[in-house]
Amino acid sequence: LPFTQLLSNVNAQFPVWIQNGKKIFALINGGVGLTVKEDGSGLETISGDILQDVGFSPDQSLAVYIGFDHNIYLAYLERDQGPIRLTNLTNNEWYYDPEFIENGNKILYSQRKHRQANNNVAVTDVYTMDLDGLNITQVTTAPNVDKFIMPRLNPAGNKMLYVKEEDGLYILDFP
Repeated sequence: LPFTQLLSNVNAQFPVWIQNGKKIFALINGGVGLTVKEDGSGLETISGDILQDVGFSPDQSLAVYIGFDHNIYLAYLERDQGPIRLTNLTNNEWYYDPEFIENGNKILYSQRKHRQANNNVAVTDVYTMDLDGLNITQVTTAPNVDKFIMPRLNPAGNKMLYVKEEDGLYILDFP
C-alpha cells in the first residue's frame, strides 16, 4: 500500500477526521491541537491550555474542551483565533465531559461543586450552558457526595445517559 506522510516534525496524537473528512484535528504536546486539510495544507495550531476532554459541534466547526486548569473552553476550528474560556474556576470546582447538544447551540457538562466552603466534600451534577457561557441550567441534583459524570444525550435529544461514579449507568428523561 502506498503511504503519504501528511506532516513531519509534528507530535500529533489522537487524530480524528472532521468536517466530513475535509480536515483533521489532532491533539499536540504543549497545547490544544491542530487542524489541517486532508492534503496537508492549511495547518493551523490552536494554542491555549492543554486539553483533557473534547467534543465537536455537529458541523465540526467548533470544539469544546476541558483545559488542564479544569475550565471549559470553546475553540473555533475555522478561525485564526485562540480558544475562549467559558468558565472561571472558583473554590476548587472542576468541570468535566463537555458535549454539544441542541444542534450545537448548547453545551452539556458535569461540574463538581463543594457544599460548604473550604472543605473537600463535593457533589458532581450535570448542567447545560449557552455557547457564551451564560444561561446555566442544572439538570441533575446529586444527593450526598454522589458524582454524576460523563453525560451524553441520545440522538433524539430526549434522554440523557450518565455515569453515577462507582455505581453504574443511568438514563434520565431530558430536559
